[in-house]
Amino acid sequence: MIKKIAAWLHLWLGLLTGIVVFIVSVTGCIHVFHEEFLAVFPVKATQPIVSNIPSKGRPLLKPSQIIALAQQQMIKDNAAQQPFMIRYLRDKESLLLFGDNGAHRTWFSFDPYTGVILDQKIERDGALFRVKDGKVQEQNLRGFEFFPFILEGHVNLWLPTEIGKIIVCYSTLLFIVLLISGLILWWPKNKAAAKQRYWFRWKKATQWRRKNYDLHNINGFYTFLLLIIIAFTGLCIGLTWVNKGVQWMLGGEEEIVFHSKVPEPGTVQVPFVALMDPVFEQEEALYPKAHTYSMYWAYPTSKDPVATTMTVVYGKDESYRSHYDRYTQRKIGIEEEEEHESLAHQLEHLYLPIHEGSIGGLTTKILAFVASLISASLPITGFYIWYGRKNKKTKKKISGAMA
Repeated sequence: MIKKIAAWLHLWLGLLTGIVVFIVSVTGCIHVFHEEFLAVFPVKATQPIVSNIPSKGRPLLKPSQIIALAQQQMIKDNAAQQPFMIRYLRDKESLLLFGDNGAHRTWFSFDPYTGVILDQKIERDGALFRVKDGKVQEQNLRGFEFFPFILEGHVNLWLPTEIGKIIVCYSTLLFIVLLISGLILWWPKNKAAAKQRYWFRWKKATQWRRKNYDLHNINGFYTFLLLIIIAFTGLCIGLTWVNKGVQWMLGGEEEIVFHSKVPEPGTVQVPFVALMDPVFEQEEALYPKAHTYSMYWAYPTSKDPVATTMTVVYGKDESYRSHYDRYTQRKIGIEEEEEHESLAHQLEHLYLPIHEGSIGGLTTKILAFVASLISASLPITGFYIWYGRKNKKTKKKISGAMA
């Protein structure tokens, strides 16, 4: 009875999600080694103008000074944009972004010690253009970017996010059911049957249908655990309710949300740009040996009138994330370091490296690559099993009718 239910689920869920599973698996397989590929063939649009800027004992300039210098060179079309991120890199070209975290932004590369603007780019609808002498150049620096295109297919099937993400996530959920039902169907009745289930026993006379059947069953069995882990971590990343469910089961505390207090009407407020510098000075004093200082500003909206300022400082072996009041820039909280976090929150940090196979370096990346490749083959081999059986039944009916 259990096998009949499993067979029914395996067939119809496989037919329902086959194309999605194939696309997600192939794109995931390709994306596994994207870091290694980009290290050898970097994207031209992201290559620095100046790769080495020695400090020579000079201090890093304050954010307000950098922003003022950048605003002088802003093109008229983007003059109303506000800064939302600045990233200082010691001894390297640094980055300042205006606009929003979406598709319309202005990028400034600058010398963190002199404030000299090294390069300006504008982003419009995914395209990136260089600005020279106040004029926007015609060449799209990005052109076609292969790995972002692959990632978009993996996450959204190249559909609008609100549609594609739902299809991918719930197809992944059904894929887990498929894997479990497949294991139930694979499970041998006795030792004699088990011999054929563990390895390929092909002969010259073995027909392609038998080979296809073995490819589906045996490959599916050996990658079962890896695919369950990859699929489940993908669900934890993509579906909030799955992530919260895992947090609850492991006894994790609710996520701390840092809020700033909205000033009373009529309260005199210090200009926001003037408040950036004290935050940067505090972070630099706390972590003087850090190699990267990043600041992110969220501007109040009707939905979020109490947005905060967040800083992320990167040291040699760890990072520190702090939150400041949006209106006074007083520190209102610092996120816990991983060793002090609950098991649930520590696991949450591992979802992405587990999902993409980077958690154990090259070895786990190879495993993720092979598992994803086999995952992409399962809908194809499964379809041919179903089609072969259906075609066989049709032929029997025709031959029976002729007789």
